[in-house]
This record gives sequence, structure tokens and C-alpha cells, in this order.
Amino acid sequence: MQALRSCHREDSFQDSNGGSSQENFHKIMEKKFEVPHFDCPYPNRSRHLLCDQSSDLAHKYLASHGVDKELGPDLWSALVSAKTPELMAFIFLDTEDRDFLWVAKFVSIIYAIDTKMDECEFQDSPDKACSTVLGVTLALLWYNPLDERLLEGLKPLLDCITTDESRALVKAFHEDLLHAENGTKSLMDVEMTAFASAFREVWMEYCEAVPAEFLTRQAYPIQEFLVGCIIKANNRKAGYQTKKVEEYVALRRWTSCCPPFIICSDLFISRMQVPHIPNSLFYGPEMQELLLANNDAVSWHNDLFSAYKEVIVAEDDHNLVYALCEELNCASYTEAGKIALQMVQDRIADMECACEQLKALAPPACQPAIECYIASSRDWISGTNQFHMNSARYKMPGTSK
Repeated sequence: MQALRSCHREDSFQDSNGGSSQENFHKIMEKKFEVPHFDCPYPNRSRHLLCDQSSDLAHKYLASHGVDKELGPDLWSALVSAKTPELMAFIFLDTEDRDFLWVAKFVSIIYAIDTKMDECEFQDSPDKACSTVLGVTLALLWYNPLDERLLEGLKPLLDCITTDESRALVKAFHEDLLHAENGTKSLMDVEMTAFASAFREVWMEYCEAVPAEFLTRQAYPIQEFLVGCIIKANNRKAGYQTKKVEEYVALRRWTSCCPPFIICSDLFISRMQVPHIPNSLFYGPEMQELLLANNDAVSWHNDLFSAYKEVIVAEDDHNLVYALCEELNCASYTEAGKIALQMVQDRIADMECACEQLKALAPPACQPAIECYIASSRDWISGTNQFHMNSARYKMPGTSK
């Protein structure tokens, strides 16, 4: 937060009568935004050879589970045109073909869920996300049905349930969880919605490849992403605005879903047949800082490229640029964007510090696994920068992209 501290102004914005006026400030705010130039510290790389096929294959996979019908024509068309699975081609270009296609399917279902959770009906009634969140969580819990952290993570969803239909889904969820605990039903026998069904198949493939003791390190951040979407929807329904940067950053860390894609490194490490990073080191402060710093850098970089369509077009306050404007009373969204960019660069520096600490701490046998995580973290930053610069998902009129 070095950039935020150095740019904070003690004086508040004053209206013509000398009073504080955040509302008037936003009324006169210039309705344009220039994405600041980002000098990526890591080199751009060529794309995976299956890049052109990845989107078609991933979207056919989603459609085979009925996700296209669940999204509806407009949202499905937007999802397909964004070609989000191609993002993986900028990041995981050294992976085996089967693993690259797995990652393409994984990112496609995460983005599909994110797209659905941003839909108006979910913002008006967050408990309509109940079937998707419960289904995905059931898959995450299936191989660890008594995991207290995953069970506790359901609380924000359960707190917003208001309909008999959702209560019936919760009852069915608990019944299926008993089957998981007792081994009296297979996960494939559980009836699921389109989104949960598509996720289930991808998750089962991951669980077959990665040792059981390392599965929850992936399950926790996936569930946090879902819960973050619920919290964001509840905020929007209540008309609550995240006006403090610290408050926004906390929520953004839940909704970005970056850590699961770094933790996918465990899949590649299994294929390499080298020792995994032990949980004692994975849950240590150095690895957690690497994941958190990468999460911040990638998600705030995303906020810069999303600022025009989110803050100006949609008038949505869930964006770092908006939060900085509110807290620092910036003269323009573009000025706030420059501060956000410095925050991104600060977190990349923090990530590099964590990388060096991890290499110093890890025993020789774990160095290949550490290098795999570090490479994934760096490639995510350079890859998302390339993707943001080129994807239709982020190209909006009036930006400098």
C-alpha cells in the first residue's frame, strides 16, 4: 500500500459552499478513463500451440453440461466472444496438451460462474446462487466431507437464504454430504445444475492427479471466490458502497480467483514426478505472501482494464479505481488509475521478495516445485497483461487500449 500512503490527501473535496460533497464530486467527475501504461517486468512469451483450439473446446465442454442455456443467449455470446480460455495460452504454454486443455476448461467454468453471478437476478436475490454455490462446494467437500473450514465457508450463503426452494436445496446438500461421508453414493450420481456439473468433472480430474493431502489447498480459495461473489451481490442488493480502499481490497481478494490458478501448479508438479511442496511450507508466511501479492497485482491490473466498463458505464463501485477516487478525492479516474498502477508495481516487488525467501527456505528436493510456483506466478502477470491488452472482454469505447 506504499502508493496509497504516499498519495493520500488530508484535505477533503469541498463544494462551492465549502462543505464536503462526495456526491457532487462524482457528478462532475469526467466520464472518461485512460488506462496507464504498464511496464511489465517479465517478458512476453509466445502462446501455447493449442491456443486457437482451447476456446472452442472449452466452450463445447460447457455447452455439453448446459451452461449455455443457463446463461442465456446474450451472456453466452459475450462469454464466447471474450475467448477467456485463451488467457491460459499466455500463461501455461509449457504444459502438456492434456493439462493445458484441463486448465482451459477450468478457467472457462470459473468465468462462466463469475458471469452468471454478476447477472441482475443474482444481484437482486443472492440466494438464487444457492444451487451453484452448494453444488460446487459439495464437489469440493466430497473427498473431505468433514472439513470444518469448507463447512464454515458456507455461512455467508446460508445467511442470505430467504426462499423455501433454497432451503430445500440446503437440505439435499446435507443429505448428499452424508453419502460422501459414508461412501454410499458416488459424486457422479449426485444431481447437479449445469454450472456445478461442469465444475464437478473438472474437479474430479484434478483430484485423480494430485495427492489427497494437497486437495484442500486448492478447495479453500475456490470456495472463497464463490463466497466473495455472494458478499458482493449482498452489497449491491443493499446499496452498500465500498468507499474505503482497505475495505475494497479485502473484498477483491475474495472475488479475484487468482490463487486457484497458481495452485494448479500442483497438477503440473504431479506430472513432473518431483516432490510436492509440503503443507508446512505451503501454509507458511512466505508462500501465502507470494499468493496474496500475486492475487493483488493481477486483480488490480484487471481493475485498471475493467474500470471504464465497470465504473463509468455500469456505475459499479466494486473497482479499485473507484475506491481510490472516493478515498483520495482524485481529480479524475485517470489520476486514480495511476495510483492503482503504482500499487500493482509495489505488490509485484513484494511477490519477488517472497519468491527469494521461498527459494532460501525450501529443501533441495522441493526446489523444482518452488520454481514451478514462481514461474506460474510471474507468467500470470505477463500473461494477463497480454490478454487484457487484446481481449474483447476489456476493449471498451473511450479507452486508450
